[in-house]
Amino acid sequence: MSEAKRRGLTEQQCAPLSGRFTEQQIAAAHVQPKPSITDKVQVAEVQRLLIDLGHLTGRADGVVGPRTEAAVKTFERARQLPPTGTVDDKLIVKLKEAQQAKLARAKSDEAKTLAQLREESRKVREETRKGEARITGLKKQAEQLATLRAQKPTKQPVRTDINFGNYHALVIGINRYHNLPRLRTAVADAEAIADVLKSKYGFSVSTLINPTRTQILDRLDNLRAKLNRTDNLLIYYAGHGWLDNKADQGFWLPVDARKNFRSEWVANSSITGTLKAIKAKHVMVVADSCYSGRLIRGVQMAELNDRSSAYLKQMARKKTRVVITSGGLEPVEDGRGEHSPFARAFLNALNRNDAIMDGTNLFNAIREPVMLEARQTPEFSNMRFAGHDGGDFLFVRRK
Repeated sequence: MSEAKRRGLTEQQCAPLSGRFTEQQIAAAHVQPKPSITDKVQVAEVQRLLIDLGHLTGRADGVVGPRTEAAVKTFERARQLPPTGTVDDKLIVKLKEAQQAKLARAKSDEAKTLAQLREESRKVREETRKGEARITGLKKQAEQLATLRAQKPTKQPVRTDINFGNYHALVIGINRYHNLPRLRTAVADAEAIADVLKSKYGFSVSTLINPTRTQILDRLDNLRAKLNRTDNLLIYYAGHGWLDNKADQGFWLPVDARKNFRSEWVANSSITGTLKAIKAKHVMVVADSCYSGRLIRGVQMAELNDRSSAYLKQMARKKTRVVITSGGLEPVEDGRGEHSPFARAFLNALNRNDAIMDGTNLFNAIREPVMLEARQTPEFSNMRFAGHDGGDFLFVRRK
C-alpha cells in the first residue's frame, strides 16, 4: 500500500488494494477512468444493442442503472474483457462488432439451411421419381399377370403313347438351424410341395427335414444307385445358401452348418457331380435359397410355343439337367405367411396344371408372381457341368 501511495494514488484509489501488487496492477490503478456516456440517445442505443445480443431484457429507457451495468458486465465477460460495467464509446464499438458478427453468423446459418433444404428437396424428388417408376413397373407387371391368368390354357390330354417313365423326388426343407438364423417357412414349403408331387403327379417322394450334410449326400448316393435311364428325378431344396465369391462356388447349408467353416456345407459341385453320374434321363433341381443362381450355367432356356406330341416325345427322349432357382446371385425372401413367395408360386403352378407341363411353362408361371411379391428374380437354365442334352423336365398330371 505504501508503494501505491508513493506513486501518488489517492486514498480512494488505494482502498480496494491490499497485500502485494505488481507494477502492472499499480499502473492500471493509477490510470484515471474515462467518463461514461450519459446521453440518453446513446445509452438507449447501447441498451438496444445489449437487448439484441441477448444480454439485457426489457426496453431501452436511456438510463444507465444497475440493470444496464450488469448487462454490460455480462457482455464484457462473454467477450473476455474486464467487467467494468462502464458505458462508453469503446463499449459501443465492441457492441457493434458483436452485432455484425451475429448477423454474419445468422446469414451463414441461413445459407446452410437453404442448402440443406435444397438437397432434401432434391432427394425427395428423386425418391418420388423412383417410386413412381416402380409403381408404373408394378402396374405393368400386374397387367401382364392378369392377362396371363385370364388366358385359359388349352387342356392337353396325357398322351398314352409316350413313355414318361417313373417319377421320383427328393424334397429338402431346413428351418431349425443350429448355428445360423432359423427360417420360418422352409419346412412347410417342402412338406406342401412333397404332398402335391405325391398326390397329384404320382411321384415317389423322399423327404429330408432339417438334415445334416451327411444325410443329404447319403440320400443322393442312394438315388444314384437306385435310378435308371427311364426315371425322372426332381430335387427341391428350401434352406440357407451361401456364395463364396473368391472361390466362385455356391453352397447349400445343412442344419448343422457353421458360418465360415465349410466342413458341413454342400457344394454345388457335389450336387452337379452326383447328378451327372445319376442314370435318370430327366433331372430338375428347384432351389429356394439365397445365391442359388450359381447352379445355373448362364444360358437361358428358350421359350417354345410348340407343345405337340412330337415335341413331348423329343423332350421325353433327350437327357435333361435343368435348374429353376428362386433368385440369381442375391438373397431371397423367406415367407411372411405360410409359404415363401417362390414356394407359393411353385405350388400354384403345380395345382393349376391339369395335363402336361414342361419346365419352361412352369418357370413362366412362377416368375411373374415372385417378381411382383418380392425383390428377387427367379432364373431357369440348364445345369452347369451336369450333362444336359437339350431336353426338358415334364410334369404329367395324374389326378
